[in-house]
Amino acid sequence: MQSIINDLVQQSSLNAMKNNGRKPKEMLLGPITKKNIMPPPLILDGAIVERVRSFKLLGSNDLK
Repeated sequence: MQSIINDLVQQSSLNAMKNNGRKPKEMLLGPITKKNIMPPPLILDGAIVERVRSFKLLGSNDLK
């Protein structure tokens, strides 16, 4: 996942776009969360992406 984020940052830079590492959230889904095997934190533009259990998308219901 980190390599995808790195590609995103690179493409954003090439297109003169800025990334805010404090805005995105990471939510783990599936069996990995039941086994308590946590992947390393994601880093976007030098900031650790916050890992959450639920969040609300604009214009939709809470994801839980």
